[in-house]
Amino acid sequence: GVVLLACTLAFCATREVRKTVDTITVTAEENGKRGAVIEGQQQTLEQLGDANDAEDTLDAGGERNAGRYSQCLLDSRTPDSCERYNPDPKP
Repeated sequence: GVVLLACTLAFCATREVRKTVDTITVTAEENGKRGAVIEGQQQTLEQLGDANDAEDTLDAGGERNAGRYSQCLLDSRTPDSCERYNPDPKP
């Protein structure tokens, strides 16, 4: 009887420890995911800020300026579509 009681208690204790470890593991995983999402959002906000700063820099030179024209040439498939930014327009 004593051995059976000891085995039963050991089984119950092991089961409780396993549940606790599982709970801790799930909580850690959720916190890790939450942390990754927050980091990703922060990075996105920083990139948006950098993009806005770059746009402000381009806008400082007006519609037709070398910076805006150069960027358009890098991004555009056809150079003609960038002509509106060319600081030295074709006659």
